[in-house]
Amino acid sequence: RCFSYKDKFGQVQDLLFIKHGQEFVSSSDLVSRDSADRSIMIWDLRTGTVLSNQIFQERYMCTRLKLHPNDTTFMAQTHADYVAMFSTTAPYKMDKSKRYEGHKVQGHN
Repeated sequence: RCFSYKDKFGQVQDLLFIKHGQEFVSSSDLVSRDSADRSIMIWDLRTGTVLSNQIFQERYMCTRLKLHPNDTTFMAQTHADYVAMFSTTAPYKMDKSKRYEGHKVQGHN
């Protein structure tokens, strides 16, 4: 079966399945001058619709996604040398109180 997802989101950097494979998170290289409103997007796997594209409002792309073992959060490595934490449930918000700084992205300065 072939899925065609109908939204522009740039070149995919990473994919992460959440909610037992019912949804997935994509990270892309699409960054505008002011923000990265589509840098991280949540999709419904069955229908191909975008559930959220506003969870990361910084102008950095995220090259790596990883699900936390508790399944309620996922992490994203940014090009700003920090790791951000996000909720896996709607409204899929970034936890601004937790930030892991000083992490370098391999191959980038």
